[in-house]
Amino acid sequence: MFQEISKDMFYRLINFGPCVLLLSGDDIKTNIAPIAWLTPINEDPAILGIAIAESHFTSKLIRKTSEFVVCIPDVKLLPVIKFCGSNSGQKIDKIRKLSLKTEPGKKTKVPHLKDCLGFIECRVKDIYNYEGVNFFVSNVLCAKVKKGMFNNNIISEKAKALQHIGSGIFSVLGKRIKF
Repeated sequence: MFQEISKDMFYRLINFGPCVLLLSGDDIKTNIAPIAWLTPINEDPAILGIAIAESHFTSKLIRKTSEFVVCIPDVKLLPVIKFCGSNSGQKIDKIRKLSLKTEPGKKTKVPHLKDCLGFIECRVKDIYNYEGVNFFVSNVLCAKVKKGMFNNNIISEKAKALQHIGSGIFSVLGKRIKF
């Protein structure tokens, strides 16, 4: 027997993927925001897509610079995700307020978080707008992960990467299953 859910909740059946911290801006002004709507589009060439409301400060910064960095947080960064998701970068410098450590980008002007599991530097290739949501199709320029956290895939038992389920509920990526 199935329980009916509202159509506007459909995505919670399929989008319980990673919650990442997205850095945008440049080496002078950088914003950080959590997003959960991202997807790999292609492997060769490496292309990533992210969806962000066009009214959000992050969206405006990406449109201005055409660059962003996806930082993969672990469970220790959950308070950062909560704070950053509740405060606009237009009103507060979240990186400074939280005393987050960043390192310069390898291929972009956007820095990455020093304390993340890994990061993916991207440059926007195309932008599509769907009823107030920008979908940024972006080339992956660089991808790095902390040593010991990757062996052809993220080592989930060690990484403790966060997954967003919805409504402020998260889970931690756990046991890998191979069949």
